Amino acid sequence: MPIALGPTLAATALPADGSGDAGAPKQIGVAVAGDSLSAAPESWLHQLDDPGIVAVGGFQRSGYTSGQVLDEITAVPDADVLVVMLGTNDLKRGVADADTGRNIERIVEKVGAPHVLISFIPPSDATDWNPGHHDLQRGGIVENRTLTAVAAEHGWMVADPFAPIRSFRNGYAAGTTTDGIHPTATVDTGVAERMTLYIRQAHLAAAGARPDLRSEPARLARRAAEAGGSACEQAAALPAIPALPFRPAGPCSVPGAWPAR
Repeated sequence: MPIALGPTLAATALPADGSGDAGAPKQIGVAVAGDSLSAAPESWLHQLDDPGIVAVGGFQRSGYTSGQVLDEITAVPDADVLVVMLGTNDLKRGVADADTGRNIERIVEKVGAPHVLISFIPPSDATDWNPGHHDLQRGGIVENRTLTAVAAEHGWMVADPFAPIRSFRNGYAAGTTTDGIHPTATVDTGVAERMTLYIRQAHLAAAGARPDLRSEPARLARRAAEAGGSACEQAAALPAIPALPFRPAGPCSVPGAWPAR
């Protein structure tokens, strides 16, 4: 996908089958506020491969904190969804969690997108980051709680695209990082696939839609229902989906995170 590289993601046209047809669905314009996790040439952002999603701006630069991104980012009138993936460098520099939260709120205000998706920061193997001797592994747990709280206050969606590679101590699973901070390019391919799903869900959920999320999970759930399965069995028929835009009815919950309410 021909996305312009550099500190800021330029608007990029993604060819879609039938895009010239009058009845073709509108592409989802996405702006991204991020650091190296989004700015690197092999990051998830540069591996997005969905003709229905088009990058329309934002600001991403390696090493930047949420405050620095706030200073640089501008309004993105064409953005339908703003993705915020920030916080790792805040931890490295000892930025207070509350300040990170406030910076993100102001970033959202500046960009002006109607729908917002807050991403968890990735795991970390750094437990003594110099010169401040910061434990990024434990700090990341707290930071992700802060991101969840900020999203909850505003009704934004929050998701963890790094869940499959996150250990219970918040470290990286073996073989998924080379520096203990960033996921490998191969891992980011999977992150891109999950972010594609989350972006679409954030757009639909915020619009109040109740989509047939993924054909196969929906088919499995219907099959369980037709077989007379209980609500729990129907929920169990769905694979883990880390960012469903609504909670299915019934006494059981589907594994994964839910949009903040």
